[in-house]
Amino acid sequence: MVYLLKVNIAIALFYAFYKLLLSKDTFFVWRRVALLAIMVVSPVLPLVQIGEWLGNMAGLDAVTAFYYSGAVMPELVVRPGNATGDDVGWMGYTVTIIYCIVAGILLLRLLVQLSSILALLRGSHKRRLYGTMIRVLVKDIAPFSFFKLIFINTESHGEAELHEIISHERAHVEQWHSVDVLLSELACIVLWYNPFMWLVKQEIRNNLEYLADNTVIVEGHERKTYQYHLLGLTYQKAAANLYNNFNVLPLKERIKMMNKKRTRGIGKAKYLLFLPMIAALLIGCNMDGAKAENTGREAVIEQDIARAVSSAKVDYAEVAAENGEPLKVVEKMPEYPGGEKAMLEYLKKNFAYPQKAHEENIQGTVIVRFVVQKDGSIGDIQIIKKVHPLLDAEAERLVKGMAKFEPGMQGNKPVDVYYTIPIVFSLTSAE
Repeated sequence: MVYLLKVNIAIALFYAFYKLLLSKDTFFVWRRVALLAIMVVSPVLPLVQIGEWLGNMAGLDAVTAFYYSGAVMPELVVRPGNATGDDVGWMGYTVTIIYCIVAGILLLRLLVQLSSILALLRGSHKRRLYGTMIRVLVKDIAPFSFFKLIFINTESHGEAELHEIISHERAHVEQWHSVDVLLSELACIVLWYNPFMWLVKQEIRNNLEYLADNTVIVEGHERKTYQYHLLGLTYQKAAANLYNNFNVLPLKERIKMMNKKRTRGIGKAKYLLFLPMIAALLIGCNMDGAKAENTGREAVIEQDIARAVSSAKVDYAEVAAENGEPLKVVEKMPEYPGGEKAMLEYLKKNFAYPQKAHEENIQGTVIVRFVVQKDGSIGDIQIIKKVHPLLDAEAERLVKGMAKFEPGMQGNKPVDVYYTIPIVFSLTSAE
């Protein structure tokens, strides 16, 4: 569900960018590449994992900064124990069933359209016209093409019209426009609930017609005559909307685009804006990457990343000890009775997600730092990174209730040592 949400957001943002900046120019080939990129890049972005790299780059964030200020417990994720109850489970099943039913209907519709093309293929015969092999239809259906096949009812059109129609459909065939059409159909089946995907599909169909119309004009056909012929074909119906139809797009838009002044070449530079947009979305998709990688169990508290803590003797420890300050790194670091696993079990059994925070969807990372004193007791508890008073108070309560540690040792003597625990309060269900 999280993956699909990210894909949908990416498609919506890409579509808005395309509509605002690109949909009015005459760079039809560039627009085609951009629209195909939207369909390909959107589902791929959430799969690209750069969470670890982002963590390394964010060396001054709160968690990393305090990693070097004493012993640091691996980041903990806490969730309300009833976050995935039976009601939510049944709701998930219902949504899944509805999704599958609608996707199945759309897939069946696609198969029916493919079968209709096969039926037309069987009911037609080959003929070479103006150097192009076509399939001659006996039914009064609008001319169309599908991959390498061009279908025309030659009896319904004059010679000049036929020449223009063949030029138009040949452009669809030679430029493999049916690939774009089929990909957009499949994308709408998978993401049928996303209105922006249907809008992207429509933009793809529109742009393919612009490309084919432009080819007709470039080949030397008279613009005005071609447009009048298009108007004469508006009464014809298509057998399906899967293929490249000669009059699939409202003629007003096609005629406006044919008469539009060509966009200056410098305008292509705006397509480069896709790159920073992709980078921003990639970072956005990976903001929770480090946490999401290790949330595979339905535990209330989970270990995100096991971190090693240095136990080497350092010079500043002796200076700090003389001044009576807690140390950051000592020869033997403090240890919870039974180790980190026992600490996780304690927190698992004792935490309580504040009900009000749950209701108001309050979540975030609270960082608690305290001192493990010479006798192993906990003192000087500080909330280094605050999120909300409710979550801060719960994190402090958990720390106060911990058992005594085995104290840190420096030079065979117990010493006071800083200890830091980052606690992630999350309302996102573990996957």
